[in-house]
Amino acid sequence: MRHLRYIGKPLLLLTLFFSFTANTYADTPNYQLSATMQGPNIPAFGFWVFDTSWVDASAHRYYFSDSSNARVDIFDTDTHQYLNSLSGFTGYHNNSGTKGPDGLLVDDQHRIWAGDGDSTVKVFNQDSLEPITTISTGGKARADELTYDAQDHLLAVTNGSEVPPFVSFIDTQTYQVVSRLSIPGANGIEQPHWDPISQHFLIAIPTTNDHPGGEIAVVDPLTRSLLTTYPLPDACQPSGLASGPGRHLLVGCDGNPVVLDTRNGNVVATISQVSSIDQVWYNSGDRRYYLAAGRDPASPSIGVIDAESLQWLTNIPVAPNSHSVAVDARTNQVYVPEIGQGIDVYCAQ
Repeated sequence: MRHLRYIGKPLLLLTLFFSFTANTYADTPNYQLSATMQGPNIPAFGFWVFDTSWVDASAHRYYFSDSSNARVDIFDTDTHQYLNSLSGFTGYHNNSGTKGPDGLLVDDQHRIWAGDGDSTVKVFNQDSLEPITTISTGGKARADELTYDAQDHLLAVTNGSEVPPFVSFIDTQTYQVVSRLSIPGANGIEQPHWDPISQHFLIAIPTTNDHPGGEIAVVDPLTRSLLTTYPLPDACQPSGLASGPGRHLLVGCDGNPVVLDTRNGNVVATISQVSSIDQVWYNSGDRRYYLAAGRDPASPSIGVIDAESLQWLTNIPVAPNSHSVAVDARTNQVYVPEIGQGIDVYCAQ
């Protein structure tokens, strides 16, 4: 009996170890390339300059800010075929401060909004693809990133390359700029984000005079005034923002990304397995965050985070400079523009 007990414990521990290991690997998603979308000069020859992308799951469309070709490209997310483009943008002429198109979104009124390099926002009808209007934000450099508050009929757009940088608020019914806001001490502005739970605009400020790691500016949509700021870790210098379940805000950082509690700005998680983030996306279809870390010199990738547990799941290897990502909530397909390849589509197996 003594010998049986001695043998049984190692066997039990070994069984538990392999059971735990098998469950761990079973829970780790394995993403595989399922399609590559191409079109006229997609990918562009040489160094492909692009910005953000957007999936409208209900319309089965993928939209892409293609600065090298001075247009917004449109693809069918069912067939992965190129459909059309929206033209009339400034393009890229060796100056990122005046390139366009830049930030991009589709609203609940079937309108496409895109920032451009001449400090304008261009608006198109999503169905007819006809231009609706062009709105000047009053600067000299690009109107960059965008976010939309459907409740208050406001679009916030950043002019992060101006001195000083500022945010414009556009009435989406009249297409008029109703106010502008400068953030004190800001050395640039990145992603503005409408948080539907707190009902505030949250704006990524890469660095300020007081906060070298940057901050999140909290703005009231009714008064368009600064309510408070949430300082970030010194290595952060934020870019992309995405709201997840509850009161969580994922912040894409130049260092390791963090998750904040939007009630108080406290850091509730730091993700150490990925860094050098630009665009981020929360996918309600699989309740995961996707982080474009294509500028990570060591291992360019798309980081995948479980939005419930705030645990890192995996990194999808991608080409260098793949700094844009969008995900289809209907199919959970992940869209990543990659230099020299096109727009690659990844699926979890």
